[in-house]
Amino acid sequence: MTKTFKAVIWDFGGVFTTSPFDAFTRYEAERGLPKDFIRTVNATNPLDNAWAKLEQSLVSAQEFDGMFRQESKAMGHEVPGGEVLALLSGSLRPRVVNALTVCKTKGKVGCITNNAPVGKGASMTNDEAKAREVSKVFDMFDHVIESSKLGIRKPDPRIYSLMCEALDVDPADCVYLDDLGHNLKPARDMGMTTIKVLNEDQLAALLVACSPAAEPERPPVPDQSLTQAPQAPKPVVLTEEAEKTRDELLSHARAGSLSRLSRVANANDGFVSNLGGTPHRQYWDLMRRIGADPNRSLRELFDLPPGMREIDGEVWFVWPDLAARDASDLIPEKLSFQDRRRLMELIGEEGIERIRQGEGYPGMRTAIAGNGRWVYFVMGETEED
Repeated sequence: MTKTFKAVIWDFGGVFTTSPFDAFTRYEAERGLPKDFIRTVNATNPLDNAWAKLEQSLVSAQEFDGMFRQESKAMGHEVPGGEVLALLSGSLRPRVVNALTVCKTKGKVGCITNNAPVGKGASMTNDEAKAREVSKVFDMFDHVIESSKLGIRKPDPRIYSLMCEALDVDPADCVYLDDLGHNLKPARDMGMTTIKVLNEDQLAALLVACSPAAEPERPPVPDQSLTQAPQAPKPVVLTEEAEKTRDELLSHARAGSLSRLSRVANANDGFVSNLGGTPHRQYWDLMRRIGADPNRSLRELFDLPPGMREIDGEVWFVWPDLAARDASDLIPEKLSFQDRRRLMELIGEEGIERIRQGEGYPGMRTAIAGNGRWVYFVMGETEED
């Protein structure tokens, strides 16, 4: 039976806005700091450091500046806390705002945000125009919890319970979205269905119902000055066992049968879908209700050419073929222009930026082992950070 959710609860920064982590990365590169240095400082003594105190309004922005200077200096590089605060305010993602609009027509919506008492309102920006736009988004929620006002921050389980009480819903009837894995765990432990947000393209795919009439903005084609001669994907010949499994999955997907797909998934040891610990059928039902039909997604994947890689001595056939490559081989400058164009169409600029940072292929993908075992079908969720 398909489960009906009564509420969607959202994080804000990194979900409705571009991630501050991207701004951290640029700042670190400009100043010659080690990669992820700011996040490392924030993750050290996370319950009692400057960042934790600021998000609970236990210190002022001025006090944070000095505390963060000391903490970062102790780790080898002195960084003014005030400069870090200036990086927090990202740009709104219009497609995610559209998704919220539609979710609001289908049930209750709430927002739990770890923020700081800086800038204008909850936006943490001094830009008045940006602050007004962010304020309009916050006004759309049925209830908002700001850590800086409450004095409790994620991942404290109490903050999730307070949201459920405010919305008058049971955790099991909620979906929670966040871009940080450690913030998802308490929500999942209390019974919520959780989704880790990777980028706007992934979230737009999950919540495609947000704007049925609007076509997603097509990402730009990479600079043709970097082109190589177009190269067709190398043909990959499936084993008989893999071909049989692909045909079976394709048959179920064409029939629109999630129950049959689930039976195949459950029959394959170690099969992985997006949500660790969440039954595949439950997750896929959720995806279909919000417009990202797994059957359609699987059909689209099998329309793409497969690639091949070897994992622990086992051959895997991976769709699309680009997902079979190592992250180091997916850096656009190493690809032909044709492959660069395909990569941009599949994962967008944010996905490519993740690849540049050393992460694996972040887009939708599926794999079948040479012996016919269905290995995974990933629609965007990854393991926790």
